Amino acid sequence: AQLLYWLFAAIDGHAKNFSLALTPKGYRLTPLYDVLSAYGFAQVGNLHPKKIKMAMAVNGKNRHYHWHTIFPRHWRTHAKSVGYDPDRMDSTIENITAKLEACLDIASEEAASISIRAEQSAEAIRKGTLKALERFTV
Repeated sequence: AQLLYWLFAAIDGHAKNFSLALTPKGYRLTPLYDVLSAYGFAQVGNLHPKKIKMAMAVNGKNRHYHWHTIFPRHWRTHAKSVGYDPDRMDSTIENITAKLEACLDIASEEAASISIRAEQSAEAIRKGTLKALERFTV
């Protein structure tokens, strides 16, 4: 979830936005909610990308809150610091990066059917997220 918050520049992604659902086999994370992307603010000039600050840090050698200081290499370190297998984190990143563009396209189409403002917001989020994804392919 924290990786998705970073990809979306979802600056308000904090622990109170996570919920667990009990299942017969244990528990699972519920769908994400209250996701607010900073990309729309950055697009209209109200927020410089270097001022985007995440609610939860990503652990590298240091704790990284500023969006622009978080790089792909930090996700392995972060995974290890929270008890998540770094190799599994790599697989998670590959899975997300392989599917996210198609998901963004669907969301943009849905937004376009709602209103011009929704379409503009979705396009700002789409462009910003795709730019963040480029960090994983360089």
